[in-house]
Amino acid sequence: MEIWPADVPHEPLANSFQGDAFRAPLATEMEDGPIRARPRSTLKIATLRFSIRMSNEAFDIFAAWVDADLVQGVLPFSMPVWKGGAYVTRTCRLREPYRDNPGHGLRHRVSVVLDVEDY
Repeated sequence: MEIWPADVPHEPLANSFQGDAFRAPLATEMEDGPIRARPRSTLKIATLRFSIRMSNEAFDIFAAWVDADLVQGVLPFSMPVWKGGAYVTRTCRLREPYRDNPGHGLRHRVSVVLDVEDY
């Protein structure tokens, strides 16, 4: 499994961190009675959304890593994620393509949406 590159920051920008603790269950309408609901997976998978500030050099490393090592973001990877006061290492996947806002100067603001196992 791939590991988040050491030369690429992983810390979310202030006020950019949002998360869903688990995926919504699968639900089936019943003719009579309440909806039947069941978990989507045996794994607890949270969805996290946040932005990371990167230098041009860090962004180049990140973009190449996602494209080549993660096969355009398809493969899972291990990275430190923020969880209630500390970073913990978890298995993650890019839920959708990252978004880059190069802004002005020497920095990029990269937004990611991750599925995080056992969050």
